Amino acid sequence: MIGSRKVTLGLLALLSLALTGCGDPQAAHDSVRGRVVDALVGVPTGFADLTPSHGVISAANVNLGSISNYVSGPYGGADYSVTPTGASAPLITGLHIDVQQDQTQTVAIAGVVGQTGLLAPRVFRFEDTAPTNFASKDTNVVAVAIRLINLSPGSGPFDLVQVDANGNATSSFVGLLNITYGNSGSYGFYTLPADKQGATTLPYATTALAVRDTNTGAVFPTTITGQQLLNGGLLTIYVVGQATPAAGPATLKLAVSSDI
Repeated sequence: MIGSRKVTLGLLALLSLALTGCGDPQAAHDSVRGRVVDALVGVPTGFADLTPSHGVISAANVNLGSISNYVSGPYGGADYSVTPTGASAPLITGLHIDVQQDQTQTVAIAGVVGQTGLLAPRVFRFEDTAPTNFASKDTNVVAVAIRLINLSPGSGPFDLVQVDANGNATSSFVGLLNITYGNSGSYGFYTLPADKQGATTLPYATTALAVRDTNTGAVFPTTITGQQLLNGGLLTIYVVGQATPAAGPATLKLAVSSDI
């Protein structure tokens, strides 16, 4: 996990659930590998516990932009409740998600507490599948695969860009332009500098990444500086929070995970 608060083990409680109405236990191979991203805006305490409708595994003390490690378990569906850490009553209930069989995937809880419509709390699911033309961890690969997921409720579309020391965009990524809320771009490729190509250990190549408003061209001051880029790596950049909320301060920020 890169650049995010560590999350209690077992954040994907929903992965331990059997299919509803299935009388026989699932076979050992009927499983899924997954993780959870907390992109929910407006939890009063800033931290929340995520609890499934079935099973005993839950997430505690989760904050905006937190990303769990991958966990393996049975596939199925569950309704999640969100409770501010330390509170006795849930803030949100009934966030339903169906986790698919035999896939590596990311589940994201997003939206704004207390809002309806497009801003309402909800769950998104993304498949974490490497590009077919990209051999992960292959020493012959001279690039890093990066994708962008927009989890910023109420936002317009974003582009992922590299920026210079002054925060100005210097280049963008093919496939990572015009990414709307709740959607993921396909993996784009960052070609490593010649002296870093073939390196699968230190020293890493580094870069600075930010998001740009597709419509206005404005680059948001959410830059990730010194992002480590390992040859043959797979990264996801998540846009979470809000740049212009209806009330309160801006919370827009970027979170990063390794997808291997």
